[in-house]
Amino acid sequence: MATLTGVILHRFKYSETSLIVKIFTKEQGLISSIARGVRKKKGGFLYQTGNIISFEYSKKANNSLYAIKDGTIDIPYFNIQESIVKNMIITFLCEILLKSLEEEQQELKLFDFVVSQFIFLDRTMSNEQTNEFHLFFLIKLTKHLGFYPENNYEEGKSFNLLKGEFSYEAINYDQQTSIAFAQLLNSQESHNLIESKEIRKDVLNLLMKYYKTHQQSMGEIKSLKVFQALV
Repeated sequence: MATLTGVILHRFKYSETSLIVKIFTKEQGLISSIARGVRKKKGGFLYQTGNIISFEYSKKANNSLYAIKDGTIDIPYFNIQESIVKNMIITFLCEILLKSLEEEQQELKLFDFVVSQFIFLDRTMSNEQTNEFHLFFLIKLTKHLGFYPENNYEEGKSFNLLKGEFSYEAINYDQQTSIAFAQLLNSQESHNLIESKEIRKDVLNLLMKYYKTHQQSMGEIKSLKVFQALV
């Protein structure tokens, strides 16, 4: 029986006993899978959003679903599940990944990036240090998705969502948010560069519009409103 390693991006109830689980795997990319019987066995914890698991599976040629036979935590978290803030960050970022990835397209570098960032959030950062983690993650993620913004800020320029660069055009994003965004691009290190919570929210809104401009299939991010209220 074959084995895969992956990050749980989403799950939903399939029956009284089973779950449909979306998993970003190292070997196969994003897959849809079914975990039968786990709800009655109280095994649903394994499939919590963001968990890094290894699992055996089977798959019939005429079925798009991978059938999970046995799964275990591959890399355990120490405090993400106990931290409301970190848990919400993971939930939000997993939804972004789910909307950004294509089914069964292997992305080894992206997988390694996601796992390393989630472990960094869990092991290294206190809740007080996470203010900009999601912003840096989203910026770095654009490198893997192919629309990393050009860091060409100069005084008087602001960010152009369509071109992915700073310019003087009238259709650009507002000046204050653009300056804060340029600061993050210049740093690329997660350490409280932006003191204002409102400006951080504005930068997040900029990034969400930027993603939707370059990934038109992304649609609504359901966790965004709850996430914004929390962070």
